[in-house]
Amino acid sequence: MLCKHIQNNGNCGLLGVKALGDKCRCPYYTDGEIAVCDICGAFDPAYRIDESGRRICRNCSSRFGTCVMCVEASNCAFENDPSPIPKIIRQTTQNAGMYVEQTVKNPERIRQTCQNGCPCFSEILGCLKQNGTCGNYKER
Repeated sequence: MLCKHIQNNGNCGLLGVKALGDKCRCPYYTDGEIAVCDICGAFDPAYRIDESGRRICRNCSSRFGTCVMCVEASNCAFENDPSPIPKIIRQTTQNAGMYVEQTVKNPERIRQTCQNGCPCFSEILGCLKQNGTCGNYKER
């Protein structure tokens, strides 16, 4: 197997040195296989292999079970809905005789987008993506 980094001129694309035939001297080439993460494409000589045979780098391995590795990660009804309702509003509250003004997510937009079937929303906890993980996790 040829190293993935060998360029047309015979040099290693990572180290910039002449490759020795099909043997690469870079630390990203281990045991005759290129240590490339099958999920993110990063080079990691200390990868692990999961139960389905995929090579996974340390970074992706630490993200399993979180929103980053969930199939629903890119689906956010609150952000993606083209509704003209503003996402953020200013809210004024009175606290011990003082008025406090802060920006919050628009509750009306949350009712129209998140509460209408978003798998990452809980009536009790709100948006579960803010916590990083939930019971609806589905690995991609």
